[in-house]
Amino acid sequence: MQTINHSLKMDAYAFEFHNEKIVQSPVYDRTGFSNANHLREYIPGLQQFAAKTNFADFYMQHKPFYDSLIVSYRDSVGVPEMQKWLTKNFPSIKYDSFKIIFSPLVSSNQSATRFGFDGFKEAQAHVNFPFRDKGDLKSMSKEALLVRDGSILFTELNHAFINPESEKPQYAARITNALSNFSM
Repeated sequence: MQTINHSLKMDAYAFEFHNEKIVQSPVYDRTGFSNANHLREYIPGLQQFAAKTNFADFYMQHKPFYDSLIVSYRDSVGVPEMQKWLTKNFPSIKYDSFKIIFSPLVSSNQSATRFGFDGFKEAQAHVNFPFRDKGDLKSMSKEALLVRDGSILFTELNHAFINPESEKPQYAARITNALSNFSM
């Protein structure tokens, strides 16, 4: 069940909200770790919830807030620097696109996934927005807060590089061997 729960929040990215309807993305079928979209069976119930709660109106009323979160994340946590460092240190791993998907559905269950189609490769980080506690502003410098805000994102983005690197035969065998004699 944990894998399915883990995939639900990632598979949500395969749906879009258009004209008050939840519709399948024209690009993604799923972004979770399995061969099926585990959220699909819940779409009728989610659609009912969206209609009953007037979600479209709620979203539009709060869109400036959501847009401000996007701008804050994009402009303050060092995403270009993270991408540059990862690309430099893992030169054989290449991506055409990086997506950062942040949602309260993630909570503390951050994850990364990779997507590929017809030669196109994308890395996705599914993270929660790094909301701060009021006390943080008093106990940490602005620079320290920005590093902390981006730490989870970097941790997830690096999986899109470390995982394919460790799957290479020359490393996979060594990793398996090192962990096979691991005693608790």
